Amino acid sequence: MAKLGRRNIEVHSNIDYTQRISFDVDINVSKDGEFYFTLNDEQKETLYKLGVDISSTFNHRTHKIGTFYSNSLDLLISNFKALVSDAVSAETLEDKNVIIYKISTACSYTTSEGIPVPNGTYAKNEEKDKDGYCKWYKGESDGENGFGFNIYAAVYKKQVLKFRNGKVKTFYWALNYKQSETELGEFGKRLNHFKLKTADIRDPYSPNSHSSMYGRSEIDYNEANAKFFYDLLVSVCKLNEQIKHFVNEPEKMQIVINSSMKLLQ
Repeated sequence: MAKLGRRNIEVHSNIDYTQRISFDVDINVSKDGEFYFTLNDEQKETLYKLGVDISSTFNHRTHKIGTFYSNSLDLLISNFKALVSDAVSAETLEDKNVIIYKISTACSYTTSEGIPVPNGTYAKNEEKDKDGYCKWYKGESDGENGFGFNIYAAVYKKQVLKFRNGKVKTFYWALNYKQSETELGEFGKRLNHFKLKTADIRDPYSPNSHSSMYGRSEIDYNEANAKFFYDLLVSVCKLNEQIKHFVNEPEKMQIVINSSMKLLQ
């Protein structure tokens, strides 16, 4: 028997690299030219707990379970990785398309008789609290640099996976053009054809995750929901069409004001 030294063999999930298993093993070569290594009791117990079947891995000499053989070193390691890959596999609990969206505003105001007003001087005394203050409202930001709104909406593939170690994680995958064409209806495709930035969002609910929903929410994908968000984005485009020719030209802006044209209904 010849000893080739210690090797580290690691297997990780292709979906989530944090799901990994790693073993340090001593590689040997038998007098017949077979490469092999034997797992210790702790390593075998780890595989048992993860549901990996190693019942056929008998040692040729001791007949105990936990020894792996092959005619080449590369094949020995690749065969072991293929077997152990089941330990980092996952069961799919949920697999569907959803719309990830965010509608945010920048503004701050109070109200008088249910109508937004700039500040408390426009409110009646009976609308104020006992100290003479009004209740203030604001959007995601207070709008000090300008009032407005932003809309984000795109269809993603949502998967909820339960890994062998018991962890449940949520993943949102950005749909490529082919997936959009084959999996979505007309308004789902139109929504995803807008040039909104999409990227995979991996387990945003984990405290250790580096990816994030960035304050976005999700709603089930169907054509009615997709049409709603598509129409919302189109309305922004229509507003742009209305104002792009004069918004930065005071003379033209004055003409629009004099015409009593309403930009926002």
